[in-house]
Amino acid sequence: MAQGRLSVRASENATEAKMKTAALVQQTADENETTPEAIVLAWLMKHPAFNISVRF
Repeated sequence: MAQGRLSVRASENATEAKMKTAALVQQTADENETTPEAIVLAWLMKHPAFNISVRF
Protein backbone atom coordinates (compact mmCIF):
# COMPACT_ATOMS: atom_id res chain seq x y z
CA MET A 1 0.00 0.00 0.00
CA ALA A 2 1.66 3.13 -1.23
CA GLN A 3 4.85 1.03 -1.26
CA GLY A 4 4.80 1.06 2.55
CA ARG A 5 4.96 4.84 2.78
CA LEU A 6 1.78 5.15 4.85
CA SER A 7 2.28 2.17 7.10
CA VAL A 8 5.94 2.31 8.08
CA ARG A 9 8.42 4.96 9.02
CA ALA A 10 8.84 7.50 6.23
CA SER A 11 12.08 7.31 4.31
CA GLU A 12 14.66 10.05 4.38
CA ASN A 13 13.61 11.36 0.95
CA ALA A 14 9.89 11.55 1.83
CA THR A 15 8.15 14.88 1.54
CA GLU A 16 6.87 16.66 4.62
CA ALA A 17 3.28 15.86 3.60
CA LYS A 18 4.06 12.13 3.34
CA MET A 19 5.81 12.17 6.73
CA LYS A 20 2.82 13.93 8.33
CA THR A 21 0.41 11.46 6.75
CA ALA A 22 2.46 8.48 7.93
CA ALA A 23 2.55 9.96 11.44
CA LEU A 24 -1.23 10.46 11.42
CA VAL A 25 -1.77 6.87 10.26
CA GLN A 26 0.51 5.62 13.05
CA GLN A 27 -1.25 7.79 15.65
CA THR A 28 -4.66 6.52 14.52
CA ALA A 29 -3.41 2.93 14.68
CA ASP A 30 -2.06 3.46 18.19
CA GLU A 31 -5.34 5.01 19.36
CA ASN A 32 -7.28 2.05 17.97
CA GLU A 33 -4.80 -0.59 19.13
CA THR A 34 -4.23 -1.91 15.62
CA THR A 35 -1.63 -1.75 12.88
CA PRO A 36 -1.02 1.08 10.43
CA GLU A 37 -1.76 -1.39 7.62
CA ALA A 38 -5.22 -2.02 9.06
CA ILE A 39 -5.90 1.72 9.14
CA VAL A 40 -4.88 2.15 5.51
CA LEU A 41 -6.96 -0.87 4.44
CA ALA A 42 -9.98 0.43 6.35
CA TRP A 43 -9.66 3.81 4.68
CA LEU A 44 -9.37 2.23 1.25
CA MET A 45 -12.42 0.07 1.84
CA LYS A 46 -14.45 3.09 3.01
CA HIS A 47 -13.31 5.35 0.14
CA PRO A 48 -16.03 5.82 -2.52
CA ALA A 49 -13.63 5.05 -5.38
CA PHE A 50 -13.07 1.59 -3.90
CA ASN A 51 -16.73 0.64 -4.19
CA ILE A 52 -16.85 -2.76 -5.88
CA SER A 53 -20.09 -4.58 -6.36
CA VAL A 54 -20.00 -8.35 -6.32
CA ARG A 55 -22.64 -10.32 -8.19
CA PHE A 56 -23.30 -14.03 -7.95
